[in-house]
Amino acid sequence: GKLRLDRREDLLRGGLKGPVVKPGDPAASLLLRAVRHQPGVAAMPPGGARLSDRDIQALEIWIRDGAPW
Repeated sequence: GKLRLDRREDLLRGGLKGPVVKPGDPAASLLLRAVRHQPGVAAMPPGGARLSDRDIQALEIWIRDGAPW
């Protein structure tokens, strides 16, 4: 999907489906929905096990805090 996560600008731009993170708004984050394996989005990591609840919570806090780089 042409999504790159190695630079903040690329993260905020997103991929072919648009932005995946809205800093400060975890509920609007496609990335968070994907790692939670929610319906309607491609599960991340693809073909792999779901992240731990602790890791997902850390990601949610990071997004809520503005996704600082």
